[in-house]
Amino acid sequence: MRLRPSSDASRNWWSETGSFTVEDGSQETSFIHIGDPQAQSAAQYDTFATLIEKAYEMYDSDFIIDTGDNVDHGDNFRQWQWLLDEASDTLMNTVLMSASGNHEDMGTNAIDKNFVYSNVPEQDVSTGIYCSFDYNNIHFAILNTNDLDDDDSLSDEQIEWLKEDLSHIDKDTPVIVASHSPYRKLEMSKGKWYTGTVTSNAQEVLTLLKGFSHVEIFAGHRHVNNFVDHKAEGFDYAGDSALGKPTGIDIKEYKIT
Repeated sequence: MRLRPSSDASRNWWSETGSFTVEDGSQETSFIHIGDPQAQSAAQYDTFATLIEKAYEMYDSDFIIDTGDNVDHGDNFRQWQWLLDEASDTLMNTVLMSASGNHEDMGTNAIDKNFVYSNVPEQDVSTGIYCSFDYNNIHFAILNTNDLDDDDSLSDEQIEWLKEDLSHIDKDTPVIVASHSPYRKLEMSKGKWYTGTVTSNAQEVLTLLKGFSHVEIFAGHRHVNNFVDHKAEGFDYAGDSALGKPTGIDIKEYKIT
């Protein structure tokens, strides 16, 4: 596959040839979750490139789920260029599906300008995009935690869309929910709680997910790497560390069973 970044055919501007894997109807799907690759220089994005290259050496994955904050400022074209160019050896041979982070929201239409998604419901895309897709045996819902009402709750429109989206999914289908900010308090060290990044109607979101046999929630934003078993409440939670300026590279494996 080759892409032309201009509608003017006379310019003959074409990308290098890229490829990606489409679903094959199997009962096995492998994907890589990353979060917060935001950086401010090409050298810092080289760290991001090294990480996902190493991840693909370790795991033969179908695509990448990215929980947002790809750049330090959503309108910074150079940072988007570094993100995609430094890691092009890997990204030209896979698909990166990104949620909308608060750093994308510093710009206008940043996700809509830099990603092409199908099955996008009608919505205001200035802060980001919410959408869903199916891949083999898994249903993925990507939420936009920048799309908030005045009380810091996910907008009524997004909640109604999610309710309608999940109503068509068999309860035995694994459901993956990805967003930038987490939905609830998560206990940190020494019994302290991390607050300030949880939507005020988090419980409403989690209630919509009740009844499904397997639910995994992936988020970013907090710049920590953890996995929390909430099976008693019907889901697991995985959060990713910031990738743009790490002290080292940390890759963890989680198997969804």
